[in-house]
Amino acid sequence: MTQPKHEHNKTGEDQTPPWNDHWSPPPSRPVLAGGEVHVWHVNLSTPPSTLQSFERILSDDENSRAQRLYFAKDRDRFLVCRGILRRLLGLYLNLEPAGLRFCYSDRGKPFLADECGGGLLSFNLSHSHGMALYAITLDSPVGIDLEYCRREMDYLQVAKQFSVPREIDALRALSGPALAEAFFTLWTCKEAYAKAIGLGLSCPLDQIQVSAGGGKPARFLDIGGDSLKAADWSLRQLVPQDGYLAAVAVKGHDRPLKCWVVNPHTVF
Repeated sequence: MTQPKHEHNKTGEDQTPPWNDHWSPPPSRPVLAGGEVHVWHVNLSTPPSTLQSFERILSDDENSRAQRLYFAKDRDRFLVCRGILRRLLGLYLNLEPAGLRFCYSDRGKPFLADECGGGLLSFNLSHSHGMALYAITLDSPVGIDLEYCRREMDYLQVAKQFSVPREIDALRALSGPALAEAFFTLWTCKEAYAKAIGLGLSCPLDQIQVSAGGGKPARFLDIGGDSLKAADWSLRQLVPQDGYLAAVAVKGHDRPLKCWVVNPHTVF
């Protein structure tokens, strides 16, 4: 899948391009300001020495969870994802990564304990096919979903499991790469919202309606039959790398987005 190009809307409507490709090296000490949302793009391939350094900063509970995973690649991936999360949050809070303590919602979504910035920083992560994205902001729920798109599937059949009739009709009008792009746009946007509210896989995605396509920014039209609730949320779409699509859902509007790409071996 190649990254699509978009032109500015000349009608006076929202002119924000739906695709963000401005990934830059991060500052040495990131600072969240003015309602910003920071997104970190990380390649999860790490040498054994880096993996061991992550293992040392994880809690006993996290290391136990990793060891319960059957496949070695899944154990390594968990260690890397959680290790990077701790390093990133430690940068923002000026705290030692190993000293951070997480609590968990009823559905298993992690959040920082009160003594470690709980209620201040909101964060979420997603990984797919060797890449991870981390979204971090202040005071507002945030969710991020990343998908690797180079795979064949019956897009319409799968979409029927999580889409409303209007969305299915829009997909039927497409084919080839355009169909794949629209499918993954719907998927990532809905999953990002589900993760932001902490429901994850238990969220009824067919009760979320997304307007996407036509070169315009995706937005929520309806959530659980409530258009006003949908209007409280913002969506931003991302292309971190060719063949991947991602979406960020955050409560509120006019949230500046900064996107950074890092090498965990050299930075963390």
